[in-house]
Amino acid sequence: MTIDTPIGDDKPIWDLWLSCVWLPAITAARETGIFTALAQQPSDPDTLAARHNLNPRAVRTVLPMLASLGLLVQRDDRYGITETTRHYLL
Repeated sequence: MTIDTPIGDDKPIWDLWLSCVWLPAITAARETGIFTALAQQPSDPDTLAARHNLNPRAVRTVLPMLASLGLLVQRDDRYGITETTRHYLL
């Protein structure tokens, strides 16, 4: 039995697969006030975690993911919100 290598773009499949991770992370960020806090003052992950009594490891994990989705912007080690987040998630 031979399996042909797919020749199409697999991004849509990965987007579907990863959506089960993305939506809960976005929901958790919204419910814990991460977006609101970063809208008021951009911050690095450890400062944000300490200021809002959040798990530092979780914050260091979720912020880069939210940035990769275009919901946060990173400058140096600080994160802030994007216009998309300002309009739809605050």
